[in-house]
Amino acid sequence: MRATAFQAFCLGIVTITSTTPAARSLTARTPDPVRLTFRAGSSICVARADGTQRRGFVRLRPPWGVSQATWSPSGKYAALLRGRSGLVVVDQRGRVRRHVIRHFSYGSDDPVWSPDGRWIAVESGGHGPAIGIVPARGGGWAAWRMLWGPGDLESGADSPTWTPDSRHVAFAAHLLRPLTVENTVYTIGIDGSGLRKLVTGAGMPAYSPDGTQLAYVRGDGIWVSDADGTNPRRVTETGGDARPAWSPRGRLIAFERRVDGHTSIHAVKPDGTGERTLVSSPRYDASLPSWRAAAPFRGGPRRPCP
Repeated sequence: MRATAFQAFCLGIVTITSTTPAARSLTARTPDPVRLTFRAGSSICVARADGTQRRGFVRLRPPWGVSQATWSPSGKYAALLRGRSGLVVVDQRGRVRRHVIRHFSYGSDDPVWSPDGRWIAVESGGHGPAIGIVPARGGGWAAWRMLWGPGDLESGADSPTWTPDSRHVAFAAHLLRPLTVENTVYTIGIDGSGLRKLVTGAGMPAYSPDGTQLAYVRGDGIWVSDADGTNPRRVTETGGDARPAWSPRGRLIAFERRVDGHTSIHAVKPDGTGERTLVSSPRYDASLPSWRAAAPFRGGPRRPCP
């Protein structure tokens, strides 16, 4: 083998067919495919981008559950709300590395890590229904920064999403009005200034990775518009669809669909084509999809997804 490799080098042949340990090690260091993350009952599971090879990530026994899990830009850590522990950061094995805010119980469809890795946006119940941010390094309530609150305990806000420059957060506000609830998507700067209305009659916003498009829920379908809310177009037609989540390159939008009391995860291209099922199981409801960028994944022992 060594003589053959030396002759190939001298002849200028660059094809490598060696299966030596060094070659296998190089292959092992290749970044894993983008992974889908989703909630399965009271657990969090991860999978390949197509929904296959599902494995358990974080699991709690009822009645304690977990929220959506969103990953840091590096893919090394995830932020989530975990039972009595509150808002925590966990590593790839699902082990708690730090408590960001203890005794934090609101926001099932967040927290959301900022693209620059500095902040975590989350819906807060500790200061009334509000949208705020906290440093990803932690700091508790003392470091909490409220961006927007409706001033009405019966109204609410949820579903924060970051612009790619990490300077603004869009969110959905639900304001009580006589005989109705007004659902509106707003955006606001991380210093609490520049509140601006984007889309009326909509909720659950999600910016595309390049910041040029905005996905949201209107009625019972997923819609996509330009980032400023103009040029809206519907991308799903079946109904019962919610919680859109863009893949890291913006090629797919994952979302949850509820039909006949069962929730599963699907994906569609931003132009409304190529719809497919990613996760559907008779054992659990699959919900709250999010994505992890392509990076090495050194998770713990393979555990079944419930």
